[in-house]
Amino acid sequence: MEKDGNIHGEPLAQMRLALKNILKNLESVFGTSRFNEDSLFWVEEINTAQRKQIINAFFGDHLPCVRFIPEHVR
Repeated sequence: MEKDGNIHGEPLAQMRLALKNILKNLESVFGTSRFNEDSLFWVEEINTAQRKQIINAFFGDHLPCVRFIPEHVR
């Protein structure tokens, strides 16, 4: 969610923003941008290549465990 309360309608934009918000929270609370694991839930199809690109750009050389859980599995 953006500061103004808006949520982008496009799933990949939501994913980028969610990761950005996770980073801000980690830095604010723990003073670090590193974490060991993350779980991402999605409710519609996300292009795998684009999803990988976003994840790789976000994490860089840091490789935490990331679980992707589709809505129908929860």
